[in-house]
Amino acid sequence: MKGKSGFVFYALLALSLLGATLILLSSCGKKAFEPIQPPEEPLTVYSLVVTPSSIEEGDSCLVAALVTNQEGDPKQGIRVSFSVTPDTMGYLSSSVETTDAFGIASAYFYSVHSGTVTLEAVSDRAGSKSTQIYVREKTVVLKPIEMEISPQTLIADGVSTSQVTVTVRNEAGDFVDDGTIVRFTAGEKFADIDGDGYFTDFIDSLIFDTNDNGRWDAIGLISPTETTVSGVATATYVAGVRATTVYLKATVSGISTPVQDEKTIQLTPNTAVASITLDAKDLTIQVRGTGGIESVILTATAYDDNGNRVPGGIPIEFTITDGPRGGENLNGVGYGPFAANTNSLGEATVTLNSGTISGTVKTKASSGSIVSQVTAVTIQAGPPEYMSLGADPLNIRGWDYVNVTAQVVAMVNDVYGNPVPDRTAVYFSTEEGMVDAYSETFGGLAQSVYHSGDPRDDGIAHIYASTSGGTVADTMCIIVSGPPCYVEFLYYPSSLMADGASEADVVVQVLDVNRNFVVGGTTVDMEATFGEVESGNTRDGVNGSIFETKLTSQVLFADYSPVSPDDGIGAMVVLEASSGWAGNWVTLPFLTGSAYSKNCEIDMITSIPYGGNTPVEVIIRDRYNNPLGGHRLTASVFGSDILAATQTTDTYGVAAGFIFMATSDTTVKSALLSVYDSDPRGQIALSKKIYFTQED
Repeated sequence: MKGKSGFVFYALLALSLLGATLILLSSCGKKAFEPIQPPEEPLTVYSLVVTPSSIEEGDSCLVAALVTNQEGDPKQGIRVSFSVTPDTMGYLSSSVETTDAFGIASAYFYSVHSGTVTLEAVSDRAGSKSTQIYVREKTVVLKPIEMEISPQTLIADGVSTSQVTVTVRNEAGDFVDDGTIVRFTAGEKFADIDGDGYFTDFIDSLIFDTNDNGRWDAIGLISPTETTVSGVATATYVAGVRATTVYLKATVSGISTPVQDEKTIQLTPNTAVASITLDAKDLTIQVRGTGGIESVILTATAYDDNGNRVPGGIPIEFTITDGPRGGENLNGVGYGPFAANTNSLGEATVTLNSGTISGTVKTKASSGSIVSQVTAVTIQAGPPEYMSLGADPLNIRGWDYVNVTAQVVAMVNDVYGNPVPDRTAVYFSTEEGMVDAYSETFGGLAQSVYHSGDPRDDGIAHIYASTSGGTVADTMCIIVSGPPCYVEFLYYPSSLMADGASEADVVVQVLDVNRNFVVGGTTVDMEATFGEVESGNTRDGVNGSIFETKLTSQVLFADYSPVSPDDGIGAMVVLEASSGWAGNWVTLPFLTGSAYSKNCEIDMITSIPYGGNTPVEVIIRDRYNNPLGGHRLTASVFGSDILAATQTTDTYGVAAGFIFMATSDTTVKSALLSVYDSDPRGQIALSKKIYFTQED
């Protein structure tokens, strides 16, 4: 650990470099520069502890390094490397470990020779710490029974073996007779109360229950008995498949008193990962920046093919396989993969951070081709920030009916537009009729129902909705309409040519007693005294209650406005619209054209006896064959005479009353009758030739 003077030195050095950098940048005009990133949090290897602190050659001890920050808080996930100097003095169970939640990384040192040993823990981020222990020479004591195991560390694979050698002496220190029976057990630690060398239920006492099942279990295989040869009995121990400490007990009962020796074998997991489990501390977190917990620790536990947790230092990769794509990440580096090493418990961890979009984040952990199951974490939305109200339909026929309903929905979302968490309370109210007062969101939507009824005001029901506390609210309106009461013409033609083909739009609006729009589909009946018009139904009912149709003209049978001079109006049309018991009407003229000579004619007989007479009628029509009344006509004859030479057309466009007088001069064979239409809308001349005949 560096002293305070060293820390001050480096701090001053950093400040001076920063000042120099700023001066350099200020001299570069407007050139952009990247901000200096803050340094990583300073850490230190606070202590290095060896337990036990004194061992003999052939024994082992635990070496544990504690990593903390400047405040003394333990730091997790820091890689620590262990070393032995000189390396001929022994070996370590692992050269690299990662600190656990208590800031501790540990390994076992196994001694080989006696002497002074330096043990060191080094971290790239936290510096180093070293300590020395003295390994004593093994004291040679002639024991009645002494057991040796080689090796004392095995892989927990069910096949690895150790050689077990037991030396037995009598009270005099001499080897016992050949054939002396040695009993063996290998398993959990127990106190052999009855001294028979085996665990006896209800007599012996279980000291260390490695699997917490409440009973003694054998671990691995060893023959139950072997016999001595020259004072030595040998046995082979076959490793179990559970990574743990195995207690080997050797017992001899063939001398004055039973004697026992006990040694341990450490079964370690295989470093090859066979399976991985992935768990999340919490299955829900909050959208970033909305006040809740925004991250969760994911823990991958790696196992070997026997179900043992792998040792520390095994790399595990974490990957987000699917998510809402709102900036969620693993340890701030996106979707990964992000690599972390296992600790002494076979666990590797990573932090999943939320983004700004709610949804489900799926993650997996892998080591080579070994992949964990997918773990899902839900990113929940933040508190309500926005509310939008809607209803269907927005116009109901409820003014004169009770309990006509409309479905109401409140859409509630957070500051990022995510649907708020399910079961968020929403409260509804209205001043006209009734609305279901309480609902809860599901997928950001809260459903309610509006019911028509008392109190009734103006037929516009205002619906209010808010979340708990009224912090987020919205208002909308529903039209509660009644039967048709007002029919209004919004548009109709000012006039229409009476040609049988012209047509024009007619737009009618229908309102109820409150002058609100009636519901869409309300029937409107249309009638016209001339021409054709179709009936139909209103549309919309929300932005308007409109019915649109067309008025088509017709060719008239008569001139229903026969004034002189001709005013061009053939008929005044009464256009009527009705809905229910309400109705309205307007008038407009059907217009006629000017006289069209091809459609006009002089109607009379064309062969007259000398001295005779005949009535004459003149018909005046426009281009569309509409009769034109009120036209003043003047007749004249060349070669004869005519009486009542001036006449006016009637409602059917006919001018009668002319009397043609045939001449008596038999030398004249024919006469020409001419008729002139002097009306401003006339200005045409007609003629007809008449022949004279002798009476029979």
